Amino acid sequence: MTELNSLPSIYLPYDPAFPEYGVPKAADLVCCIDVLEHIEPHFIDNVIFDLSKITTKFGFFTIHMGPAGKFLSDGRNAHLIQQPTSYWLEKLVKYFDVIQLMEHQLMGNGFWLIVKPKM
Repeated sequence: MTELNSLPSIYLPYDPAFPEYGVPKAADLVCCIDVLEHIEPHFIDNVIFDLSKITTKFGFFTIHMGPAGKFLSDGRNAHLIQQPTSYWLEKLVKYFDVIQLMEHQLMGNGFWLIVKPKM
């Protein structure tokens, strides 16, 4: 955790909904806050793989596991993936070593974790 304190602070945003951000760029710290549960289930493995390719030192991810309060125009819940921690860990440990995982009480049914890419 001490190593996290020495990371440079350059913000490199990426969101496919905002083309002006450009392509994702590699970074020492990649944060993915309440995003992964919104990914179409058949794309989640590709997204996690892509995250592993741009995470050079650490990743900080928060994941909500229950339903969202909003719905998509087709009637589906905005949280397209509502799975337990075990589901997410099975996917993440293919590409990352988990440094710390914590249930997130403020999120209700969610957790956060700090990861390092596997070498």
